[in-house]
Amino acid sequence: MSDDVNITSIFNNFKQDCRDFLIELFNDFIKTQNIEITKHSKEYLKDADYKDLLKCYIYNMQRLPCGKKAVYYSKEILKSKLYKAFKKKIDNIQKCFEKGSSILPYLSTHSNHLTYNDYMLNDWGIIHLHIHPLDKRTKYNDNFLLFTYVWGNNVFFLDVRNHSNFADKDLLDILDRNWQGLLDGCSLKGIPLSEEIAKQDIISMRKSKIIYPIVVNNKSCTPQIFQETKRMLYAIAIDKILYNLAYAISSCKDKLQEAVIKQGKEDIVNIHITFDRQNSKIICYDSNSSIGFHFENNDELFSDLIDNLKYYGLFPL
Repeated sequence: MSDDVNITSIFNNFKQDCRDFLIELFNDFIKTQNIEITKHSKEYLKDADYKDLLKCYIYNMQRLPCGKKAVYYSKEILKSKLYKAFKKKIDNIQKCFEKGSSILPYLSTHSNHLTYNDYMLNDWGIIHLHIHPLDKRTKYNDNFLLFTYVWGNNVFFLDVRNHSNFADKDLLDILDRNWQGLLDGCSLKGIPLSEEIAKQDIISMRKSKIIYPIVVNNKSCTPQIFQETKRMLYAIAIDKILYNLAYAISSCKDKLQEAVIKQGKEDIVNIHITFDRQNSKIICYDSNSSIGFHFENNDELFSDLIDNLKYYGLFPL
């Protein structure tokens, strides 16, 4: 067997192992959040490759963030008459975040569709929550929304508005004014400021997946590139680490085979990895004999993979 075939074989194993891990994460996510996913979502989980699953999982973790969050209010929302009118309702949403309870009841009715395109979230990273939970929502009281932005273990309440405000660029201004630095990743330094874009044009470009610059507090930004790129680059980074790990381990496959034979086991090794979320570890093992291996020379690669998994919550911090 040539080295290239050997590396490819191990790399393919690792990609499948990663996919199995993501399906496990999705199943836990669906169970914990008590989501009745659609038939389309079930088919997607069955057929999607691991990089698409990774991006989809990150997207759903953004749309339905898990774990306890610290909640912060913008100056603008605290001055809002709508905030004062709905303060008790918003307090309940705050408690959900602080306790780590599911915010699923406050999402749209599309929350059971794992691949549903939330244009505002994908464009600007802003989540809209309904003031009333689903079981108390009617066509008469479902007029107002709480616009929020989640970053790590923090959630920022921007403002209370209605369903006609999904393209309100000043929500980004509020985010940037109150918490400077959160939008640094999408600022275009040295790029001339663009003209103001009409709300209807923003909506049209979102639906057509057109990238456009937008002025946020006198800075040129492309938040939609930031949202998509961080998911895409993350998937690329994981892919590269898995390949480098396969390359490094393939060079010592003969030694691994000798170790397995000494244990009186199979004479052919089939290298895989498994993910131990509870202890934040990645274990390399031979699937034919169930013998595990430790590679001190490759600790840095394993650490890089674990750090990347922690970054988006696939491993606990």
